[in-house]
Amino acid sequence: MEITKTNGQHHTLNEWLHHKNRCNISKYGRNLGVQCTCGLDDALMSTYTSGAATMKTVEFSQLEPQYVTPTPDGFQTVDTIEAAQGVMFLCPKCYSIDPESAHYILCWSPSVPRNILPGPGRWAIEGTNFSDITLKAPSSSIAISHGCMWHGFVQNGKALF
Repeated sequence: MEITKTNGQHHTLNEWLHHKNRCNISKYGRNLGVQCTCGLDDALMSTYTSGAATMKTVEFSQLEPQYVTPTPDGFQTVDTIEAAQGVMFLCPKCYSIDPESAHYILCWSPSVPRNILPGPGRWAIEGTNFSDITLKAPSSSIAISHGCMWHGFVQNGKALF
């Protein structure tokens, strides 16, 4: 679902709900005729439409992604998707608001033991490089349960939210 902001740009219902205390609501409902004035910056985003849902996208390669593998002391970067047991990237939600203050997200593959944090989620890393990477799991979504609360997907070289 999307909300139309007064400047003609869009953001998701979850973002609007997060910022609802700063929004001027004119009306609401299934057709979402809500006018929002919270001023989230969509300049780096495009609109992705899939069925009834509208999501924003960021090219995954813009999020400073790195292939990683666990070590006894944490993790290290590796050069190829074949050697990777995880992928680390800037949070797409925070990046869209302020690229300089965006935090990193680390997603492990199922081959990484569950006692290695972060967790509990694990995603299969599919694709040949960052331009076509997909993180796949039973739900395939990635949800951050603290801080910015980003919830989205990485599919076909794009981060969606």
